[in-house]
Amino acid sequence: MGGTGTVGNVNVTGGTFAPGNSIGTINVAGNVDFTGGGIYAVEVDAAGNSDLINATGTATLTGGTVSVIPLAGNYNLTTDYTILTAAGGLGGTTFNNVNSTLAFLTPSLTYDANNVFLNLTRNNVSFSSVSTTPNQTSVSTVLSNLSMTNPTAIQTIVNNLLTLTTTGAQQAFDSLSGVQHANVQSILQNIGSPFQQLLFDRLFNANFAALDAPVTGVNAGDEWLSGKGAWFKAYGNFGDIDDTTNASGADYNTYGIAAGFDWPLTTTITAGLAAGYANTSVDPFNGDADVDSYQIAVYAGWQQHQYYVNADVSCGHHSIDSDRQVVVGALAATASADYDADQFGVNVEGGKVIPLNNNTSLTPFVGVDYSHLSRDSFTETGAGAANLSVQNQDDDSLRTKLGVRLSHTIETTNETTITPSIAIAYVREHLDNVSRVQSGFSAAPNTTFLIDGPDLDRNRLALNAGITASFSENSHLNIGYSGEIAGSDDHHAVSATFRYEW
Repeated sequence: MGGTGTVGNVNVTGGTFAPGNSIGTINVAGNVDFTGGGIYAVEVDAAGNSDLINATGTATLTGGTVSVIPLAGNYNLTTDYTILTAAGGLGGTTFNNVNSTLAFLTPSLTYDANNVFLNLTRNNVSFSSVSTTPNQTSVSTVLSNLSMTNPTAIQTIVNNLLTLTTTGAQQAFDSLSGVQHANVQSILQNIGSPFQQLLFDRLFNANFAALDAPVTGVNAGDEWLSGKGAWFKAYGNFGDIDDTTNASGADYNTYGIAAGFDWPLTTTITAGLAAGYANTSVDPFNGDADVDSYQIAVYAGWQQHQYYVNADVSCGHHSIDSDRQVVVGALAATASADYDADQFGVNVEGGKVIPLNNNTSLTPFVGVDYSHLSRDSFTETGAGAANLSVQNQDDDSLRTKLGVRLSHTIETTNETTITPSIAIAYVREHLDNVSRVQSGFSAAPNTTFLIDGPDLDRNRLALNAGITASFSENSHLNIGYSGEIAGSDDHHAVSATFRYEW
């Protein structure tokens, strides 16, 4: 039974009696009896308001349970409520039990001649004791310490935590952690991959032109290398990082353009310059980020006989705007940040082009990719006590790869040459496979906690496929795909590249 208004005698021997629609009062013109397994469901709020039974007669409490239902709010360490009043008295009777789903507030009942009082008081359950993951423990331990040493700095957070269940508290710790920033760091390392793959594809195509011709016709490739060339590329990149038991993952997509110019230094060495821009949208747990990336690179390739070595050195700058949603009980806010990161990379690949016949070649190759990412420190705004001050962070990636590439050339009747190719490689990460964020609540700057992003598998499979159409000696169009697949994440890119030579 529930609602508001006035009723006659009430006898609850089973089921649930719940005054109000949300918090409200039921007036009883007569007596109230709770016996057996009856439940009195009482909603309460942080301001001291609660459901109420107001009887003109007596209240006989020879059984029954009071079940406390807290509404979201900014609760104090102790709050008192009046939940039952009987003008004719209680006759010394009491409820059998009182319970709630609250993790950090313990309910208790007291009585006088005419009233039943409910008290919610902070218990000795620590925030960290209900945590189930390392990230939750990092956040909750700091909150526990601050609640004792500097409670005013985070009073709003602590008071809203008090009304949560164990599960609700765990979700709140995740919401406060700022794990979204770790997701962005991981994705920043991947943003440069399509740009770097473009440079290696460009260099290999130059080498391939010289090396994939019949063995007796290498001079034809040298003639192709003797010209200068400019190219333009548009690409799209998308991927996702899976959730782990400790950290939530993220999805992202990137759209970018790049252009470059290269020329032969000798009959065996080609060098070039490239620049690119990309925009990335990141969709992590309860947040979003927008990344503008600017990249420049110098690249060079050497080939002689059937061997080649390609290398590039690149620099990138990332400008990040991020928002994350913080929800702790009744506290709901958006924490915003604007910060930068710089990236430096060196990549080397070498291999041998083995002609299988006049039109088909097999190329085993090995490579090493190094990337250093340096992210600036920053402080969030907009979320009050939940804003984080995030320390600067450096991440390093060193990856080795071993693979094979298969290419085949088809000459059409209109002198257009079509060259499909496919490559597969095993890639191993040797350095950082977890992005970490060291931060603290900006309202309490002397405390910090460490948050880990998802663990990324060190072993992964890299795929590359494409088709190049050479319409003349001067113009070429390539449509390509590249991707990486691992148990923890995957990344895919598609691109179109046009090159003109003179």
